[in-house]
Amino acid sequence: MTDHRSAQLKLRCPNRHDLGSLIKHRGQTAITYAGHPWGIRIHDGFFGFPVCPGGCQHEVAEIPEKLEAILAELANNPDKDEDSYTLNFLGPPREMGRIAEIDS
Repeated sequence: MTDHRSAQLKLRCPNRHDLGSLIKHRGQTAITYAGHPWGIRIHDGFFGFPVCPGGCQHEVAEIPEKLEAILAELANNPDKDEDSYTLNFLGPPREMGRIAEIDS
């Protein structure tokens, strides 16, 4: 980790494929995403991906508030600034047109 980051939460699917990272910077409330080029997607109240980029044929997601709480706890831990979290499989991929994209 570099000095300008206070926490990095690495995201994975249940098969341990890399989904990118959520990063919270010191002194800021904003959370940024670093990883796959399609960026963050929010749909039906979930943060996730329409299909696992590692090849799993499932949508992977988690409730954003849960990820925010985990990241905030990590950012406030003076002994740890990096961790990983496994998102859940929700089912087969959704149609891309139904997913709203948010710029990261």
